[in-house]
Amino acid sequence: MRVLALLVPSPAPGGLAHQVALLIRFPPEGFLPVLYLPESGGNALSESAEALGVPVRRALPRGARDLGGLLRLRRRLLADRVDVVHIHASSTVEAPALAPLARSIGARRVVVTMHAPTWSPSATGPRRWANRLSLKFAGTVVSPSMEGVSHLVRTMGVPRSRAAHVASAVDTARYDPGAKGNLRALMHAGPGAAPADPGAFLIGSAGSIGAAKDPALFAAVLGAISEASVRGVWIGDGPERHVIESGGSPIHVTGWTPRPETLYPDIDVFIMTSRAEGTPVVLLEAMACAKAVVATRVGGIPEVVEDGVTGLLAEPGDREGIVSLVRTLLRDPVRRASIGGAARERILAAYGAQRQSRELGRVYGGA
Repeated sequence: MRVLALLVPSPAPGGLAHQVALLIRFPPEGFLPVLYLPESGGNALSESAEALGVPVRRALPRGARDLGGLLRLRRRLLADRVDVVHIHASSTVEAPALAPLARSIGARRVVVTMHAPTWSPSATGPRRWANRLSLKFAGTVVSPSMEGVSHLVRTMGVPRSRAAHVASAVDTARYDPGAKGNLRALMHAGPGAAPADPGAFLIGSAGSIGAAKDPALFAAVLGAISEASVRGVWIGDGPERHVIESGGSPIHVTGWTPRPETLYPDIDVFIMTSRAEGTPVVLLEAMACAKAVVATRVGGIPEVVEDGVTGLLAEPGDREGIVSLVRTLLRDPVRRASIGGAARERILAAYGAQRQSRELGRVYGGA
């Protein structure tokens, strides 16, 4: 068995942490995962790893300037006799220090997955140049979307031979469209909560509430629909939660939940108003639950959603277009069901955890 070191410098809840947790549960054949985290944060990820008997090392440095931390990490990797190092990076990327360090221990393979949209406005100037430099030390740079692969080659200077597409995935067995959902009960629990309305039409979204998700547009869409029977909900949390809650429309924000698959079944239409994306896990989750989706045409979303078949697409920022599509689905339950069924079939066929595990196994074994 070969030792697979999973380095996660930013383990906050969200799509990145979900993909790492999935890789821990479904490691490629012949690999033993070891999870490396910062001294603080990532508790949910740590607990899920430990429950499966996967070693957890609180060994990641505080940043590229933490030379003592980098040296301690190097010693830990050598002591663990690591064969493959897989760095899971966001666009705030600590990989500029981690990729060269991983190369220095003589690992058979150094892989960097750029989960976040590195082509977003936040990845400019010195940060982009630091990313470019670090990626030269990776044997393979992975993107969850083909649009991301094109960006890596075109903008980040990664040779096409070292850029790989491994799409995000979900454990499809956990998502049951026929299951009884807990979302409506959650929305109406607690003091001061509005009384439950079993007939309310739920429009939902999910994920980390940050600028890339355009939460203001989500709130504006709910405000524009304004039918008395429509309710809005966001499964997740994040730094721009206040944008949703102060947007003028009564939208319930659930906070982070360990089992979102128990909430999706109650949603009638799932929308994504994102300005930038990779291949969003929350989109895959909603589709796996046979939800009709309305999403923006950004990042890897059009690679998952076939417009008019497995979902409906609008341009980013197009409030009127999104509202029109949502109203179409609101009024046509037959079409909602048809799109939702096709969406689930799409996820079952192409976005399962076992498929991702096999593809990553080929990446790891390509040295």
